[in-house]
Amino acid sequence: MDKKLVGLAGTLLLGVAGWLISTVYSISIDTEIIKDKIEKVYADNCPYCVHAAHSSIAEHPLLSPTIKHAHQHVGKEIVKINE
Repeated sequence: MDKKLVGLAGTLLLGVAGWLISTVYSISIDTEIIKDKIEKVYADNCPYCVHAAHSSIAEHPLLSPTIKHAHQHVGKEIVKINE
């Protein structure tokens, strides 16, 4: 009975670890793709595109720190998220 329980716990632990590794890897790939697109937006220097990119990513917990000069509009005030 104990060996079955240990085996089951080990299988569960390996499954969770595999899921965690694949999720983190997927997020890192997505972040790199988005950072590449954002860098292209900055290179084109279109203020409308930059503002749209900032507005759409500013709320994202993982991606907002990756963009330059991320900000939020609070009424008439602009609050910078990062510098």
